[in-house]
Amino acid sequence: MAWGDRHEAAEGPPMRLRHDGCGHAADARVTCGHCGGELHLDNVTVLPGPGGRDAPGTTVVAERLLRRGLGGTSAG
Repeated sequence: MAWGDRHEAAEGPPMRLRHDGCGHAADARVTCGHCGGELHLDNVTVLPGPGGRDAPGTTVVAERLLRRGLGGTSAG
């Protein structure tokens, strides 16, 4: 939502979030289920999952992440 609100919503956000627990406006955030820290592209590493497989799309994404320094270490 934040990306769209910043780059695609000239008149303002098309929708807002309200936390029903306290009634205040809320921002959507992705946090670590273990420590509660906020997750950003610069503090996470993408790793293969149990259902992952080598395919053209996954190979391209992995190569781009590694070039940008965002993919952690290669597990090759």
